[in-house]
Amino acid sequence: MDKFVNATRLIGVLDSALARPRVRGNAKSIGGMWCDMAMQYTKSILEKEMSAGGEFRRVVHAHWIEHEADFGESLYCECSSCHNSTGIDCTLFCGACGAIMDEQTIKVKDY
Repeated sequence: MDKFVNATRLIGVLDSALARPRVRGNAKSIGGMWCDMAMQYTKSILEKEMSAGGEFRRVVHAHWIEHEADFGESLYCECSSCHNSTGIDCTLFCGACGAIMDEQTIKVKDY
């Protein structure tokens, strides 16, 4: 099974680690300096990849707007993020924009 990393959260963790109190003077170890440089480099790669739209992308959370007929049967589902309709299948992800459908579905009656 593939595992995914929340890149935005990882950048926050790297920022916290880089902001930790530093030892003053010459007492800082070479290993600590290399560690800070590695974290800064990792952060810059993540930010560059996210802005370029490569394999990393922002996560969008949305919900389906389920349009129903007067007699209660589902006609089609509409994504709340991109407003694209998918037919009658309300899946876990929007096929058009890739939004994660983890919010409460809203039912709307179409007359």
